[in-house]
Amino acid sequence: MLFLLALTALATWGVAATVLALRSDGYGPRPTEWARIPDRNADGRRAPAVGPHEG
Repeated sequence: MLFLLALTALATWGVAATVLALRSDGYGPRPTEWARIPDRNADGRRAPAVGPHEG
């Protein structure tokens, strides 16, 4: 019985620590930095100009 209580406590602590770590890791959606996108395709042709508010 003591083993099951310890195992439950350890599992609960692990889940809580994981949730807290995932909430504070800084991962999330980021806006595209259009200046970092190359302006040419792989075959050397100019890519069509598409800005953040265009198609």
